[in-house]
Amino acid sequence: MKFEAEFDGHCVQSIIRYLSWEYSLDTYPPILEVDFDLALNMLNLTVVDQYIVQIWGHLGAVKTNLSKLGEPNFRSGKLRVLGEFAEGFSYRINSNNLPVYFDEYSGWICIGDQKLEREGIEFIKNCVAFLNNDGSLSSVWLKPIFVDK
Repeated sequence: MKFEAEFDGHCVQSIIRYLSWEYSLDTYPPILEVDFDLALNMLNLTVVDQYIVQIWGHLGAVKTNLSKLGEPNFRSGKLRVLGEFAEGFSYRINSNNLPVYFDEYSGWICIGDQKLEREGIEFIKNCVAFLNNDGSLSSVWLKPIFVDK
């Protein structure tokens, strides 16, 4: 699956929350309009008009795999999904689950490759994608608000 970063300085201004009692992420306010979803591990990335606008779903116990991640380098913009997809379906981004890392000092969660060799695209506030040279997804970084019950 291929993606394209459009660095226009404007990302979706939603809040990403980690609901610790559910081990889940959600985006607030939720976007109800959906063309299709992309699956990353057990997370869903909602796509509307070829752009990823929301992330939600199960993310396990993120605080168990601690790593020193630091701060990612990014600019804001839109993340466009390349290709044709039927509406109402969900498509896996990767055939295997990607590793999940958590930096308890910075608050960042990394899903995928934690090496930061290029600039990322912040497509939702505090949600950053890093792409490989061929447009495939290398990693997604999240800095959610942690909500306890």
